Amino acid sequence: MRDCRECGGTVEARFHYCPWCAAPQRRKLVEFFRPHDELESDQGKALRVSRYFGRTKPERHVRLSVWNESGSAEAAVSLDEGEAQRLAEYVVATGPPRAPRPSLLGTVLSLAGGGRYRERRESLAKGRGDRPDAYDIVGTETTAVDVDLGETPRPGRRWQRDHQ
Repeated sequence: MRDCRECGGTVEARFHYCPWCAAPQRRKLVEFFRPHDELESDQGKALRVSRYFGRTKPERHVRLSVWNESGSAEAAVSLDEGEAQRLAEYVVATGPPRAPRPSLLGTVLSLAGGGRYRERRESLAKGRGDRPDAYDIVGTETTAVDVDLGETPRPGRRWQRDHQ
């Protein structure tokens, strides 16, 4: 038996919620991870990672457990937050390099140009030192609107570099 952290009522250890106020007795997130497909020794197993949240330092931890096909844990270990962070950094640092994320402009122009944006941009950059405009990159006439204070927008005009 223990006391509920919220209302102080008595709660049996087997209960996850207080029967008096319905407050959860511990908060956690759980994720299961499948084993490597090509390693026969790990078939039928899973890694369960549970992050426990709490008010005190001992309550806040990460628990790793190996589960078998019958649904029971074969082994488990708990890590404090510092060690869990170190594990996460190790996994990220030693993994394959992440592909760079494309810029928003690059994504939009690649969609507009049917995937020809990068090749066209690189070939233009090699040929001349100035920045290519949208016509050079996309390969089709584009419409722009020039807006200057006190001037009426003029749709349908191709953008001019000297008008910037």
